[in-house]
Amino acid sequence: MGIGYAWVVLLLGLNVLLVPGTKLHSDRVTKYVPRESLEYASQGPQTTPRLFEGDIAGFNPFHRNALADSTKLWRGGFIPVKLDQTLSSRELISIQNAMLTISRQTCIRFMLRTNHPDFVFIRKSKSKCYSFFGRKGGKQDLNLTSGCLRYEHLIIHELMHALGFVHEHSRPDRDQYIDIHPENIRQGNLKDFEKLPVFILYDLGAPYDVNSILHYEKDAFSKNGKPTITPKDPSVTLGNTRMSTWDVVKINRLYRCSGDQYDIAGPKMPPPPHDQHQSPAHHVPPVGSLLHGVL
Repeated sequence: MGIGYAWVVLLLGLNVLLVPGTKLHSDRVTKYVPRESLEYASQGPQTTPRLFEGDIAGFNPFHRNALADSTKLWRGGFIPVKLDQTLSSRELISIQNAMLTISRQTCIRFMLRTNHPDFVFIRKSKSKCYSFFGRKGGKQDLNLTSGCLRYEHLIIHELMHALGFVHEHSRPDRDQYIDIHPENIRQGNLKDFEKLPVFILYDLGAPYDVNSILHYEKDAFSKNGKPTITPKDPSVTLGNTRMSTWDVVKINRLYRCSGDQYDIAGPKMPPPPHDQHQSPAHHVPPVGSLLHGVL
């Protein structure tokens, strides 16, 4: 079986990208998708843009509307995507699962890029994992190394940056919940632990979330193996590998998702410390409701 044919079969089985008219049954595509209808790309020369907090490109923390700029949102919550041709079948599975995790709990939909002027190019990288902040306009890279591609939560992390979210630990109210240990942080990464200015805080009415998938883990950028961040609540474990309840709520609020199936109210109280070991009780739309080439 040739490589090109294998890619088509793989995508049919994975349901990563669909085309208009495709019908779904038990998470599988039931219509043949010719290779020419799928958009891939080979890697070209890579240049790493200036990154904020280690993995966010195109973000200016001193822009007064940086977190509340509606032009950074994807229109209608639809995100056209284009895949690097060098991605393996296992890596495609990880990307599919990450997209489905987001789309089944929110109104965000990932779709095949055809002639869309603005789109995300999911690119396999040899150096860094990073994403542009929100919709930048035109083609924007979402780089994933082989290490990041092994884990669904790391892909979700970068996809949430593309949706318009920054790291939780940069909130100006963080000092009530965590302690930063600069003596343990690598010299070149001290800037990645700075707080955002109060005037651009756009928290969507959500409390500080130590369980967020966008929160740095305890030893992020450690120079000596010791913690760089410690929670004030000793029962909390930083570095969630699942979307927290508030992660889902904030996406639905930012994109104004409407309908009973989307959680926009959030819990009455912040999630408990061990929320990362629980599944959020959100309604998941049936697979059959994912229409017209949308994931």
